[in-house]
Amino acid sequence: MLTTALAQDRAERGVWRKLSPQQQALFVLAHLHDNVTYTALARGFGIGVATVYRYVVEACR
Repeated sequence: MLTTALAQDRAERGVWRKLSPQQQALFVLAHLHDNVTYTALARGFGIGVATVYRYVVEACR
């Protein structure tokens, strides 16, 4: 459900993201469920900490 919502939001807003909606949903859920830190997520997915923050906020609104 989260993947679909992220893909629809991106299409409506016409935004581009480095990670696919599936990857974004996976790491947002990892953060929320397992309390994985932004730093660990950034390192694991090859993106910056600020990008992780933005992706989490985007998925939770």
